Amino acid sequence: MEGDDKSLTRGQWLVLAAAFLGWMFDGVEIGLFPIVGRVALQDLMGAMKEQDIISTMSKIMACFLVGAAIGGVSLGGLATRSAGYAAWSCAC
Repeated sequence: MEGDDKSLTRGQWLVLAAAFLGWMFDGVEIGLFPIVGRVALQDLMGAMKEQDIISTMSKIMACFLVGAAIGGVSLGGLATRSAGYAAWSCAC
């Protein structure tokens, strides 16, 4: 088995880079959302009590994280079964 070349092709490196960048930017979005979301909520809702802001932001963050989990499980499973084509078709 001397002729087995196990190195990655250029296309495989590009796929790896694209997946890493997607994951990285998604993490940045999740990290920025609590910072920007609170200010945006205050701007949209006007004068609110602090307790109301905390309660509303908690509900928004819970929905955001549940949506990310549901999307990851459903589209991740779909991508695994169909080599990614159908998942990207549904996502776009």
